[in-house]
Amino acid sequence: MDTVSDVNTEQCQHYNMSYKQADPVFIPATPASYTVVLCGSSAFDALFVNDRHCHASKCGYKVNYTDGCYTKGTLMLETLTFGQTRILNMAIGCGQNNRGLFSVIAGLLGRKGGRMTFIDHIPEMRRAFSYCLSSYSCISPRWLTFGQGLVRAFTVGTAWAPLVYNPHAPKFYYVGLSGLDVGGVRVPISEDIFRLTESGYRVFIINIETAVTTLPTVPIQHPQEILHPDHSQMLTTQGDILL
Repeated sequence: MDTVSDVNTEQCQHYNMSYKQADPVFIPATPASYTVVLCGSSAFDALFVNDRHCHASKCGYKVNYTDGCYTKGTLMLETLTFGQTRILNMAIGCGQNNRGLFSVIAGLLGRKGGRMTFIDHIPEMRRAFSYCLSSYSCISPRWLTFGQGLVRAFTVGTAWAPLVYNPHAPKFYYVGLSGLDVGGVRVPISEDIFRLTESGYRVFIINIETAVTTLPTVPIQHPQEILHPDHSQMLTTQGDILL
């Protein structure tokens, strides 16, 4: 899953396979429901202009990720089935050249707020989804739920944080930050540092793909008083703060 990407992608069978994946590789010529997206179609127009190109009237795509990974190939329409639910004409990038830390995964499920994402193809879900993910080594169950009915599934006492709308980049999911604790110690930072500005800065993008949280550079008068719980490291303010 990727909450900062519009395009659903999967590795397709190609003469030059980019990496070995655990699941069977998608063979475009096999399913009867597979069609190639043509240039000038609505699916082509829905792609961000920098992510698309035309070749022999077919819609090509390329998606670059923040960690240097990329996938490029041909955009297609396919039917996806989840249990008894069938989703027709799902736009999927058929990746023929994939580079980066994809490891053994078959592809990525785009969950950004654009017109090409997975949740945009399921209007009855009203763009609501929730997930609970743990590390690969954890045996606890992991789940992904779609639809507004999922709210009733949460236990009493669940903490909620409203999303923040950023008109300068409305497709991303943003959340506000009111403060920061390090080892139970409140960091003396003004809340204004984390408020949305007129230019669209100082709010935080929810990115399920990235394991590191970054904060803007902020002045702290007495950083030596703010230690990690084990007192082995000290919070620094040189450059962006990483969590």
